[in-house]
Amino acid sequence: MNLSTTQSRALGDVMRLLAESTDADALREALALPMLDLMVADQYVSMVWNSSNDRFERFTAMNMSTDSLRRWDEHFRFVDPLTVPMMERRRPTVATQVLRQPELAKTEFFNDFLRPEQMHWGINVYFFDQQTAVGDFRIWRKRERGNFEANEVDIMRMVEPAIAAALGRLFWEQNAAPSQACTERAEDLLQRAARL
Repeated sequence: MNLSTTQSRALGDVMRLLAESTDADALREALALPMLDLMVADQYVSMVWNSSNDRFERFTAMNMSTDSLRRWDEHFRFVDPLTVPMMERRRPTVATQVLRQPELAKTEFFNDFLRPEQMHWGINVYFFDQQTAVGDFRIWRKRERGNFEANEVDIMRMVEPAIAAALGRLFWEQNAAPSQACTERAEDLLQRAARL
């Protein structure tokens, strides 16, 4: 894996932010610029999947209009052919691994949402901790930069575990994960009830 000076500096910034962060939403927002530099990309969007509501929430973005994010939430999430298959893969995924560019270019999603924002080549990663979605990154490039290649996927795979761990830690701190003792008591109760 080869990193430029800018990418090396960005990687250091990512690691520093992960170590220092005390708020998951602030972390996802602060990671925007270093992740764009690390991935040599142009647009960054991050959301959090809420499984109770079956929708993405808590949007943050860089180099993408608020109106576009609102339009995605109101309409384009229903015709988006990429998000769900990419999320199901649970690993960094280049958009063209899910849908070839010529097919994507024929969709309403591409023509009315991605193209106006100059989002041509994308890579997404969805972060999970204990089967709970704790955030995602949707990173896009303009057409002239070219698609993400194996080196960039390797970079994303390298930082993914650290980002997932940080977002997971912050999620459970904020949402008070059950203690080990509570979990053991619940298991004991279930086992006793099963014997009745």
